[in-house]
Amino acid sequence: MLSAVLFDMDGLLVDSETLSYEIFRELAAEKGFQLTREQYCTLIGQSQDVCTQKLDRLLPGCDGADLYRKFHPLFFQAIQSGRLQLKPGALELLDACEARGIKKAVVSSNLESYVRNHLNVTGVADRFDAIVHDGMAAQAKPAPDLFLKGAQLLGVQNPADCLVLEDSYAGVRAGHAAGMRVIVVPDMIEPNEEILSMCLCRANNLHEVAGMLDSL
Repeated sequence: MLSAVLFDMDGLLVDSETLSYEIFRELAAEKGFQLTREQYCTLIGQSQDVCTQKLDRLLPGCDGADLYRKFHPLFFQAIQSGRLQLKPGALELLDACEARGIKKAVVSSNLESYVRNHLNVTGVADRFDAIVHDGMAAQAKPAPDLFLKGAQLLGVQNPADCLVLEDSYAGVRAGHAAGMRVIVVPDMIEPNEEILSMCLCRANNLHEVAGMLDSL
């Protein structure tokens, strides 16, 4: 029985990862460092604290914390200028869930300010029954804590009654560890065999997920 759909946010619900990478790459270049797409992809789906530490290792001497301090205002400026959009099929999937009485939550490793701002800017904040962000559980993804918190807030006792939608390795691992069903919808990262083995399937977009609801 499918009782709830738990949506990751960045790269799954909203098209934010490419925009984030462009800004981080420009900031790193200003400091004389090259941040590759492959390096950035190792950060996707994880908390800012973890990403800061990874940036320090990926770009020795660059200061990941300073990059984030400069990134935040530039990213919010880009969002306010209209550069943040919902991913294809997002509204269709939300409509499909509501038509079937399926509960919905956003479960993100991002900061609360980002999560609420992204949902407000894209006009879907009031479409979710619960919002989970970094700091609401003991550990962020790839630990299962945030997804389990989402199920708790939705009143779903059996994790297997939840469907997790994720684009990142960390998110897929978190949903799988929570005992939930997972569909991976790739964004910047292609799933490898290990990641696919943790998923019901791969979907190319959220339109496809909407078409699967009745079979789950």
